[in-house]
Amino acid sequence: MLREGAALIGTIVAGAVPVLLAIEGRTQSEVFHLSGVITVSLLVLFSAAAFYFVPAPQTINSPSLPKGLGGALRATLENKNFRLLLAAFCLTTIAAQIPAALILFFVEDVLLLSNPSTYVLYYFVGAALGFPLWLSAIRRVNKPLLWAFGIFINTGCFLFVFFIDAGDVVSFSLSVIGSGIGLGGVLAVPAAIQADLIHEDTETTGQRREGSFVGVWAIVRKMAAALGVAGVLWILSTQGYVPANGGETDLLSSDLTVLMR
Repeated sequence: MLREGAALIGTIVAGAVPVLLAIEGRTQSEVFHLSGVITVSLLVLFSAAAFYFVPAPQTINSPSLPKGLGGALRATLENKNFRLLLAAFCLTTIAAQIPAALILFFVEDVLLLSNPSTYVLYYFVGAALGFPLWLSAIRRVNKPLLWAFGIFINTGCFLFVFFIDAGDVVSFSLSVIGSGIGLGGVLAVPAAIQADLIHEDTETTGQRREGSFVGVWAIVRKMAAALGVAGVLWILSTQGYVPANGGETDLLSSDLTVLMR
């Protein structure tokens, strides 16, 4: 959960910096140059902090630990509960990439608004606002039900876009922020369930295989994200959709969309 929270904060910072620079009137080349300098500087700073403050992992000498990719994959997928969690997480990740891929087109071609990157940033701000509430609820509420509730909020708030007219900035902003609050639950709760399953696996088998579980989780997450984006864009192309601006969505907005994956 701490990893998801840190990733969320990093995404907000990475998204806010170019938006704020653009608001100041910087050219796109200046925005990318300064954003790169700031990002690299923060990367060096936090990498050094992690190296200094995070303790080295304990060495585990056990011949029963899985060796290689195949062994790690088999060891994790033998756990039935983890397979079910992974399948559900894969589906929700694919679904989450649909608005991530379409929000730029929707803002520019349907709402007729400029600077779509601002609304992507609102999405992550909503997630940051809701994340502490989800962490608190995890300790008190059934986690699968809480996850479903997060998905309901994340999806339900976006349903209001069907009733938003072109140029309605306030309504769309509220819809995006509300959906982002639901995103906090979509991110935090599955990670908490995964941690419970890893703890249960350690107690049952006597083995420390959290690296295998987290590694498989990360691979599935990236593959599902790529599949969701590629799939929805392919569907648009088969239906003959052409962006009103000829596909020339600004690079800043496109990069922010990538952060949502």
